Amino acid sequence: NNFTGTIHITNLTNLQFLNISNNQFSGHMDWNYSTMENLQVVDVYNNNFTSLLPLGLVSLKKSLKHLDLGGNFFYGEIPKSYGKFVSLEYLSLAGNDISGKIPGELGNLSNLKEIYLGYYNSYEGGIPKEFGKLTNLVHMDLSSCDLDGSIPKELGNLKELNTLYLHINQLSGSIPKQLGNLTNLLYLDLSSNALTGEIPYEFINLNRLKLFNLFLNRLHGSIPDYIADFPDLDTLGLWMNNFTGEIPHKLGLNGKLQGLDLSSNKLTGVIPPHLCSSNQLKILILLNNFLFGPIPQGLGTCYSLTRVRLGENYLNGSIPNGFLYLPKLNLAE
Repeated sequence: NNFTGTIHITNLTNLQFLNISNNQFSGHMDWNYSTMENLQVVDVYNNNFTSLLPLGLVSLKKSLKHLDLGGNFFYGEIPKSYGKFVSLEYLSLAGNDISGKIPGELGNLSNLKEIYLGYYNSYEGGIPKEFGKLTNLVHMDLSSCDLDGSIPKELGNLKELNTLYLHINQLSGSIPKQLGNLTNLLYLDLSSNALTGEIPYEFINLNRLKLFNLFLNRLHGSIPDYIADFPDLDTLGLWMNNFTGEIPHKLGLNGKLQGLDLSSNKLTGVIPPHLCSSNQLKILILLNNFLFGPIPQGLGTCYSLTRVRLGENYLNGSIPNGFLYLPKLNLAE
């Protein structure tokens, strides 16, 4: 409603649901929460609150299930006492000015299903290994918040996880093989970090993946053939690494592939013939590799293609019939 000014809420003893999101409230939230012991939901997303994170909320530690303080201007550190919300299922502190270390005490939120801590926040240190205790977690988003250090192997304990977003940080070291235990994972994005080593063989177990992004890292080795067998994979982004060897021959046979970017690696061999096996492929970017041989004839009837970049390789032969006249194609390089 674009309400402005400050707001003070207290004494509403039966209040269970508080949502004042998407307004322009400012000031602080240092209210007397002990008079509202039935509060289950506090959602103040997208306002202009400018203060330390409210400590008084901890008096709701037994009742609060949903806490969204995201999209404001809260600053300072995350209080260790936020690890006392024993009933909390949803926590978002994303999009603030929070700094300091992420407290390991948040690993005590054993009922938590979703956690969002990134975007505009800037933390010192890395991901607490205690997060491996959040065994009910379904969605973890810690992207774009200056995290460094290695990815804790303890995250492999989060068997319910379907989304793991750690992109746009300064994470280093190898990808822990224990992440291969996350067999419910649908979306995995570790891109834009400083990760090294190879894609773990244990990732063969992540066969429910739809999105798999590792681009802009320092990874090497071959692209495992098993990735082509993921039945629901629609987006694969591995560009700007040091991958070698051939592109998996069966890639695209699952009929779901929509976006493939393997550019700026050291890949060799030919372009796989089945990339557009069911006319789903929209983006195909393989530039700046050592690929040779022809452009597959099947791409000439890939009517879903919008963007193709195959330059800076060693391709030869003829351009497939119909390729330059594909109806949705707006870039062909």
